[in-house]
Order: sequence, then C-alpha cells, then structure tokens
Amino acid sequence: MKKAILSLYLIFISVIYAETKIMPLGDSLTFDDAYNPKPDRLKTSYRSFLWYKLQEADYDVDFVGSLTTGWDVHPPFDGDNEGHPGWDTYDIAGYIYNFLKANPADIILLMAGANDWDTSVDGIDNTLNEIDRYERDYHCHIKVILARIPNRQNHSEEWMSIFNRNLQNLANNRIARGDDIYVVDMEYGAGIDYAHDFQDRTHLNDNGYAKLANVWFNALKMSLKPSYIKKALPAILHSVLFK
Repeated sequence: MKKAILSLYLIFISVIYAETKIMPLGDSLTFDDAYNPKPDRLKTSYRSFLWYKLQEADYDVDFVGSLTTGWDVHPPFDGDNEGHPGWDTYDIAGYIYNFLKANPADIILLMAGANDWDTSVDGIDNTLNEIDRYERDYHCHIKVILARIPNRQNHSEEWMSIFNRNLQNLANNRIARGDDIYVVDMEYGAGIDYAHDFQDRTHLNDNGYAKLANVWFNALKMSLKPSYIKKALPAILHSVLFK
C-alpha cells in the first residue's frame, strides 16, 4: 500500500514539477540584430543572459521555437526562439497559432511593436486573440508575459511611449476579463541607459540585453518552481512512508 501511495505521489510530482516550456516571441530584439556582422551562431539577444540566470536558480525550463541562434556561444544556452527580425505585430499575429502547434509553450515572453511605427496595439490584441484560440482548441493554458517595449537610442520616439501606454490599457482590459497576462516595463523599468546601452539606434548591446533578462527573470520567478524541490520530494516521501 505504501509503495502504491509513493508511486502516486511520484506521478503527481512529475506533473506538477514538469519542465516549463518558454517561447521567446518577438522581432529582432528577441532574435538579436539581424543586420550586424555577428553571425547567427553567436547571436543571443537577452536570451542567453536569461537562460544563465534560470539555470543558476535551478529552474527546469526549455526555450522553444522554430529558430535557433547562439549555438557557438559559451557557456552554451538553449537558443530556440520565435524572434523574427523586421516583423511587426500583425506578422506575429498571423503566425503565432502555427508556432504554438509546432512548439507548444507554457509561457510566452512577448516583446513586439518596434517595427509597427504606429501607436495602435491592434496587432498585439490580434496576437493575444490567436493565443486564446490555440488554448481553446488544444485545451491548454498559456501565461503571457507582455513587455512594454524599449524605446530607441536616446529615447527618441514618442510614438513608442504612446504605444506602451496603449499596450498597458489593452492588457488591463484583458486581465479584467480573465486573461493570464503579466506586463513588464522594458522602456522605463529595466534601467536601460539610453545613451550607452545600444549597439545602434534600435538594438541594445549586451549590457542592455542583460538588463532585459533581469526583468524577464523577475517576472518568471512568480511562475516557476526550482527543480531542487522536484529532486528532493521523492526522498522525503520515501523516508516518511517507509521509516
């Protein structure tokens, strides 16, 4: 009987503490600048910095997506992502359903809008609608961590600040209706130095990307369970049941 109880507990633990699949989703700020001379095998954006922090904190995660970069970066990291340079939010909305079919995710890190050149957040709304449609069709739950996007170098684009305010209003309305969305502020809340944290007018340098990773990490901590708990529980249960 005790062995049967232990087996059920182990199954329960495996489900509750299963590896969390995270999809980094967006444009070149997620992929890394597509136009700089650094080859794809060395491109990381914020993703390598975030991966290292998650591993250091002993979180059991898997980055997912149809694209991969940074495979020659050391220390190694999981380079899978859906960062598409040049894409606007409407492009992302048109593909996210199929992205999820190919690579299901538990959490999406959505940072997009820098290529829209518009204060409207209809493309983000469409993207979130498509995520909802996937959840309904596949009877699953996806948490979206939604970023207010970084501004350009020298904080030069007022439309991006307006976009972010509209994005917050959109998120607030959807959260009130039950959507599982958490908003992070990459424009003001990441500590970006708009004079020194850029490699060009649009794209951050490693110092800037590391700051984005800190924001993502702090948001993810609320949804992830350290894997040491999963590793320790079977031994604890065994000692309780068979002492």
